[in-house]
Amino acid sequence: MRNYIVLCQKEWREHVRNYRIIWLPLVFLLLGMMDPLTYYFMDDILKSVGNLPDGMQITMPDVGASDMIVSTAGQLQSIGMVIFIAIYCSAISGERKNGTATLLYVRPVSSRAIFLSKWTVAAMMTCVGVFCSVLASSYYAEVLYGGLNWQDVIVFYILYSVWMLVVITFTFAMSALTTTAIAATISLILFVIGSMADALIGTYWTYSPFKLPSYAVDIVRGAEVPDALWMTCMICIALILLSLVLGIYCTHKNRQQTTV
Repeated sequence: MRNYIVLCQKEWREHVRNYRIIWLPLVFLLLGMMDPLTYYFMDDILKSVGNLPDGMQITMPDVGASDMIVSTAGQLQSIGMVIFIAIYCSAISGERKNGTATLLYVRPVSSRAIFLSKWTVAAMMTCVGVFCSVLASSYYAEVLYGGLNWQDVIVFYILYSVWMLVVITFTFAMSALTTTAIAATISLILFVIGSMADALIGTYWTYSPFKLPSYAVDIVRGAEVPDALWMTCMICIALILLSLVLGIYCTHKNRQQTTV
């Protein structure tokens, strides 16, 4: 346990050293506030730079505060997911490539502590990033549009955090299993194509980890909680645990194959 805490502190210092604890929350703050502000001032933007013909008018549809949260969910599902995969696809494979991992492998530290320390700090930063995005979007949605159900927003945040943890945990497992480029490619292909397939033909099944974002969106819209939500959450948690086991196993295997 002591080694695990020390390694967590090492990973945290690494995040501080490369300013990730600053720029990552800022990026997700911008993602969260972008849609509410852009949509609210769209008429002014079009008047200023639209260069529309005389007499032409564009009527924007009426939207509510929950629609802004839904729009932010789309940003998290696309840009946010890519950011997390790009950041953490080299978390373990990068250290193997530059030889830094060897310095840990030769020490009396368990492979479990090595892998879990990296994952713990990454999971914390992921939850912070999602929180910043949801908080910024919720704040401006409430100020500009009003009528936001904060209880639904909290549930939305929890569900989306679980989904993002599925993404980064699988990415960590792939980083321990293979190279950085392959880990990023596999993760992007799996989650992007999986989300697209669920959007196209997802009506044929109800229990799928790819449905968790859509269930979160349904809740923030005020819809009835789907019966399949809790089973979907259990599947996501099981995938997180399986990815952790795979990542620890691959880290241990890489350690055995390392020669000094």
